[in-house]
This record gives sequence, structure tokens and C-alpha cells, in this order.
Amino acid sequence: MKDRLLNFLLITFVLLLAMNLFLPSPKKVVESNDPAFVLSKAAVVVPNYPVVTFKNPTDSAIAFNTCSDLAILKDLKTVSIDAAAQAFCKDVKVAPKSEQALDISELTALFNQPGSVGFKLVSGGKEITANVTVEERSWIRTLMATVFYAPILNFFVGIIQYLPGHSLGIAIVIITIVVRLILLVPQHQMMISTKRMQEIQPKVKELQNKHKSDQAKMGMELMELYKQEKVNPLGSCLPLLIQTPILLVLYWVLSSIQDHSNYFYLYPIFQSFDVSKLDHIFLGMDLLAIGGVTAAILGVVVGVTQFLQIWLSQRRAVPLPEVKPEDRDPNSIMPDPQMMNKFMLYVLPVVIAVSVLYFPIGVGIYWFIGTLFMLVQQAIVNHMLDSEKEKGEIIVPAGSSKKQKNSKKDVVIEG
Repeated sequence: MKDRLLNFLLITFVLLLAMNLFLPSPKKVVESNDPAFVLSKAAVVVPNYPVVTFKNPTDSAIAFNTCSDLAILKDLKTVSIDAAAQAFCKDVKVAPKSEQALDISELTALFNQPGSVGFKLVSGGKEITANVTVEERSWIRTLMATVFYAPILNFFVGIIQYLPGHSLGIAIVIITIVVRLILLVPQHQMMISTKRMQEIQPKVKELQNKHKSDQAKMGMELMELYKQEKVNPLGSCLPLLIQTPILLVLYWVLSSIQDHSNYFYLYPIFQSFDVSKLDHIFLGMDLLAIGGVTAAILGVVVGVTQFLQIWLSQRRAVPLPEVKPEDRDPNSIMPDPQMMNKFMLYVLPVVIAVSVLYFPIGVGIYWFIGTLFMLVQQAIVNHMLDSEKEKGEIIVPAGSSKKQKNSKKDVVIEG
């Protein structure tokens, strides 16, 4: 083991030495005493645009007009500022040894197609230029934007336009309820499947112990058991597969909802939407903010709510016999149900609570309301299954030491 480690370190050292000797050294950035445009990015992807800053390191102020003095080029051809973008035309005065960002949000149409966009200014007899490359979006990004991002963004805009005060918070509440209603039936089936999976865990454990030396046989027997019990082990995947892209897109939308590049994704009916009218303060919280005391408190609330929902889903689960460490099969590919349940109950809520700190607060609000919805739904499902057990419509599996009556005939389960 030590020899392998030494060989690995030696090879790594040789590779680093070779890269240092033979690869070209990065060019050193030399500070210039001349005025210049500074771009946040040398290349952007449609329809994004960079932050353009004019830097003035001289001892004199520099003044210019962004239309009459500054030339805008698209693919090396000078473009004229039309009436719709006249708000871009401003008098700018940059103080000595300072810099100032230019508001190019009115020029977003220049970044809707691949190519190059340039800026040219003549000041003090010197020509100051900068150029940014606009690249085409990848097919994956285009697919995500078309299928997920654009519909949710336009749904947001459509709701906000007709809300009093253009409240982003109320829009999030409405969208959360709509999403939960769409997922109502799949989520209901998932919860029932999860509870029934818990009920047949003794049988699952029995098969795992019986065929622990034959993984293929174990898999076939488990599939047959799921078929007999009418349980879908993948039943919980569908709501998760739907929720995950929605959550990611919601983060994407809230992170850039004030960005003028979003106009590229708006449907024609919403092109008149004015982002400056957006009210992103809800119940005293800035829904676009990330981190801080508010996010920490919200994270704790979301984590506790998620814990209660998971605890309710595992309530009254059939207890499994303890398995001694020496009896466990180290080669088994099947996860330990007890460990999985503990992970879901104690670790997952903590992970979600911490994640809230790194998302806009609006995403945390969405998650909180959605979890409250699931909490109520879980309580209803538990009540329904308990009622079915009392009527004898669900047979309690071996290990529960209870008697149940089937709707057609009496069945006694010996514990």
C-alpha cells in the first residue's frame, strides 16, 4: 500500500513538473494607465450579456454620451439606436481614478443572436474598444429553457401582471399550490406505495436473508413479491422527477427575474411586462436575497416541517428484527431499510435546511408551502390506510401479531 502511494505521488510530481516546463505560462496582466472598457465576460451565451464598465485611471474626468460619442457594433458593423432603446442614450461622466458601469440593458436585442458585439469610443485622440463574443446555446440548455424555464417564467409573469402591487410572494404561493395540485394524484400514490412498502418489509427482509448468497435470485423474488402485493418500488420516483426540475428552474427564474435578458424568453403576450414594477418583498422578507438571518430562520422552519412530514410517513411502520453485524452480507447490493429510514428522518431535513441558505428566500418559501401541503396530504393518507385496516381491506403482514378481517373472508395472521 505504501509503495502504491509513493508511486502515485512520484507520478503526480513528474506530471506537475512537465506541465510547468513545457506548457505555456499564463500571460501576466499589465495594469494600464489608459482609459479602457472592462468586460465581466469575454464571451456570453445567448441571450445573456456582460457587465460593461468604463475604467478611468487618469487624473482628469472623462465625459461622453453613450449614443453620440459611443459606437455600438454588431459583427463589426455600426448599429443605430432605435426609438425603443433610446433610454440607453445618456451623458456619462467618469471621475478621475474611478470606474463606472454602463447600463446596456436596453441593448439586449444585440445579444439574441450569435456573433460579436463591440464598443468603440474616441477620447483624448485615442480609440478605446472592447468586444464580446455571443455564442449559441447548447441543445441541452435550449431544451431546458424551452420545456421548463420559459413556461414557468411566463407563468410567473402572467400571474404577477394581474396581482395587486405585482407581488412576487403571492405569485410563489399560487404557483406552489398549482404544482401541488398537479402532483396531487402521483403524490397520493407515492405515499400509499411508501406505506405499503413499509408493511411488507418483513417479507422483503426474509427474502434478503434467504437469498443473500444469490443476488440474481433475490432480485427475481423481490420483483415477484412486489407484483403479488401490488407495490411499485419506483412509485416515489415520479413526483421527485417532476419536482426536481421545477425546483431548479424556480431557482433559475428567481435568481435572474430582474435580468433584462429574460425578455428573450417571454411569450409575445407578455412582452410589455415591466420588471421594475416587481414587488419582491413578502411578509418583510426579500424573496430574491440569498443567505442571512432570515434565510437561516426559514431553513430551520423548512427543516422541521420536512422532519414532521417524513416522521408522519414512517409512523406505525412494521418494526423489523434487529440484524447482528456478523449476520449481514457484506456483498449485498440491497440497502438496509432501517438505515435508509433513519437517513430520511434525521439527515435529509438537515440537508434541506442547509440548502435553503444557498437559494433565494423565494425558493425556501416554495419548499415550505409545498412541504406543508404534503404534511396534510400524508395525514389524510395515513387516516385512509388506518380505516382500510380496520375494515379488513388491508391485511397486516406477518410480524404484527394482529388479526384482520378481509372484505371477502376472514384471514388470521399468526404473529
